[in-house]
This record gives sequence, C-alpha cells and structure tokens, in this order.
Amino acid sequence: MDQDLKESGFLPTVQKWLLLDRRFGRFQPFYYAQAVILTIFLGVSSTVWFSYAYVLTSLMVYFLFLFARFLEIPSLTALIFASLALIGPQAIAWAQPSQPQLVGTFLLSASLLFAGISAKVDRYKTVFNVILICLVFLMSLSKESYIIFIPALTFIKVWLYHRIQQVPFRSAFMQNRLVIFALFGIAFLEILYIIFGISIKGMGYAGLDENTLQISKILSATITLFQKGHLSLFVLSFVLALTVTLWKRQSLKELVGQLIPVFLIFLLIVVPQIILYTKSGFYGIYFIPATIGTSLLISYTIFLLSFRSKILSKFVLGIAIFIIYTEMVTMWGSYSQMAKDSKTINNLFQAIYACTPNNEPVLIVANPRVRFEAYIAMKATLNSVFQRDNLLIATYGLEKTDFFSDTLGDAEKTLLFLDPLDILEHFENKTILNFPDKSKIKAVVVFDDLDNDFLKTSSSWFVPENFHRNSFSTTIALARLYCKQ
Repeated sequence: MDQDLKESGFLPTVQKWLLLDRRFGRFQPFYYAQAVILTIFLGVSSTVWFSYAYVLTSLMVYFLFLFARFLEIPSLTALIFASLALIGPQAIAWAQPSQPQLVGTFLLSASLLFAGISAKVDRYKTVFNVILICLVFLMSLSKESYIIFIPALTFIKVWLYHRIQQVPFRSAFMQNRLVIFALFGIAFLEILYIIFGISIKGMGYAGLDENTLQISKILSATITLFQKGHLSLFVLSFVLALTVTLWKRQSLKELVGQLIPVFLIFLLIVVPQIILYTKSGFYGIYFIPATIGTSLLISYTIFLLSFRSKILSKFVLGIAIFIIYTEMVTMWGSYSQMAKDSKTINNLFQAIYACTPNNEPVLIVANPRVRFEAYIAMKATLNSVFQRDNLLIATYGLEKTDFFSDTLGDAEKTLLFLDPLDILEHFENKTILNFPDKSKIKAVVVFDDLDNDFLKTSSSWFVPENFHRNSFSTTIALARLYCKQ
C-alpha cells in the first residue's frame, strides 16, 4: 500500500485494493480503506503499527468491561468477560495489525458500549443511536463475519433498554424500532450484495456451499468452539446455580427467565459463526467474534450464581482466572515466537536485498495453495520496503502449476478451494516458464523443502555450486535462499 500511495496517490490506491478485495470474493471495504489511510499516517514502521494495535486492544478490553457493567455485572466478573472474549487462540490477531479482526472487534466493542449508553442515557439519545448505527455499519464493512453479528447486537440493544429502563420487552422494541430497522437494513443490504454481487461461497475456507451443512463438520466446529470458548465454565456455573436453587427451594422459573435472554444472544452470535466456518473449522483468529458470545454466557451465568451462592461463584471465578492465566502464558509464548519469526523473516528479506544490489531477478518457488499468502507477502514487502520489483515465480503442486509436485500433497488437499492460477495476476504472469534469460536470476527463494523438486526441473540453468545457500526457519514455513556468487 505504501508503494501504491507513492506511485498512484490516495484514491487510486483505495480503488485498487477494493477491487482486489472483490476479485478474491471478499467484502472488507472499510478494512482496506482505513488501512490505506493509516499507511499514510503510520508509514511502514512496525513499531508504530504494533503501538496502534496495542492502543486498539486496550480500548477493546475497556469497552467490553464497560458493556458488562451496564448489565450490572460486578467488576471482577466483567473483567473475566472481557478477558475470555479476547484471550485465547484469537489473541494472535491483537499482535497482527494487518488483520481485519483488529479493527472489526474494536468497532464491535464500541458498538456494544454505545448500545448500553443509548439504553441508559435519555439525554442525547438520538445522537448516541446515530453513533451506534455508524459504528455497526463500519464494523460490518470490516469483515463478513461481523455482518452476521448484527442480529445479536440488535437483540442486545433492545434487551438492554428493556432491562435498564424497566419497560416491557414489547415497549423496548417499539422505542427502538428505528434503530432496529436501520441495523437490519444494513445487514440485509450487505448480505444481498454479497449473494448477488460477489458470492456466498467466499474465497473457499468460509462461506456457504453444498458442504456447509454437513452434520459432521457442524459438530466438529461446535465441539471446537465449546472447548476453546471454555463453555465448560458455563455448564459448571449453571449446574451449580440450578443445584443451589433446587436445594434452597428458590424459584427455578426466575433462574431460567434470567438466563434465557443471554442464552438467546449466545445462540444469535455463535450459530451463524459456526455455519460460516464449518468448512475450515475454528482456529486462531476465526474464534472472533464467536468468543464474545461464549464469554458473555459464561460471565452472566457466574453473575446469576453469585445471587444464590457467593462461595460457589467465587470458586468458579477462581477457575476462570486460572484458565485466563494459562491462556495468557500461552499467548505470550506465541507473541515471543512471532517476534522471533519476524526477526528471521526480516533477515531473509535483508539477505535478498543484499543479494540483488542492482534489482536483479528474484525467483520465488512455492506451492501456490499452501503458500498463497507467503507469495503475496513476499511481493508486497520486497516491492514497498526493499524496492525490489523484479520478481517471478515457479509454482509446484498437484494441478494448475508450472511443475507437478506431491511433496506438499496432504497439505494442498485441505486447500483445494484455492485456485493455483490466482497467484499469477499478483506477479503480472511472470513465471519461470516465460522468463527468457534464466541466467540473469540472482536469487532463488524456495519454500517448504521443495528444493529437490526445484533442482529436478531447473537443471538446465540452475547450477547449485554457483549459489550460496542459507536457511531461514520459522513456525510458519522453512525458506531457503540461493544467492548467486
């Protein structure tokens, strides 16, 4: 983006990235627009970008905490809610400023906060409702998974008004009908555009197709979310609350009545997310925003338990704190490894830069399905940061590649929804097959132990003895650089 801004200016750069977004079957226009704007102000300094991510993540925690307080959840339990929502496998997103989940979740947390403010504060209510609608609109334009969060957010808005203003649910609905109409209108129009203007199949790993509603995949995604979302805490809290209620002969109807709205919100949040990620399953950043629903259900059930037994609620809170602690240890371990990987990758780029002082040709060898994102990242970084734009590719895989290779066959079979030919347009169709003078290639980057496949298919021009080899190993992939002496 930085290079595009220097070469073309603001509007052409935004247009380029929005067209790329659509071409790949995605709908993330606000994410790309704000990324271009931020690039203007933040540049390409990783320190500045990570500081930006830190600020947004801190605000997320604070906004989610304040939202929970609007539900009259005690401070410690409210902090548990925010922590369980953000800490876990999904926490990797908070250390990756380039992920749309960062800005999307920030806008989501702000939307929840203003849903509470607009329900509680009568003065300037219209202003707060307009702010809420704007936040939800921008949130929905950040990533498709946030569009399907809107029904849950709308229900939360009405339920908060009903709860805070102490009015019947029907009255709360009527008082907020314009906001409801606006929010559902946003979701309806965006989904309509995706269906008819893009595709409900998305880019393959998510979306809807004939494989989406397979019971086995739905069950697998549900079990994963149950485990990683720590829903066993909900089960424990509910069983304890139910047991105490029956033991003390308190009103079971009251307990169920208090829990039903939150359980409905939970279903409105997680069911669409499960369906969306049925094909790929839940992992890493894809747990957001589903964990907002799981953490809300857990924290609110603990809150209900505290009315029936302070001791038992503290017991469950202790378990929750321990779980958060272990997740934080894992999270910091992941962040430390990311830092090491980042240093290794930077060393790779520095070595390529040193190997090609006059911008000589650089060949990138990889499987276009398994390393699709690596191809994109290599080109973007070498172009914009290191001013190396003389790039070409050699693709190896099971089909639609320059050369056949089954070295990564098992990994590739899980990514069959990706078209290996899609990578060509990013490199202006410059491949090893149509490059006229291969003797001019100064650097070769080979990913994932494809060295043997590469050597077999390049013996006519590539002489290993003429190249110095260095290895760069990360948790993501192994890369080897061959630099011509």
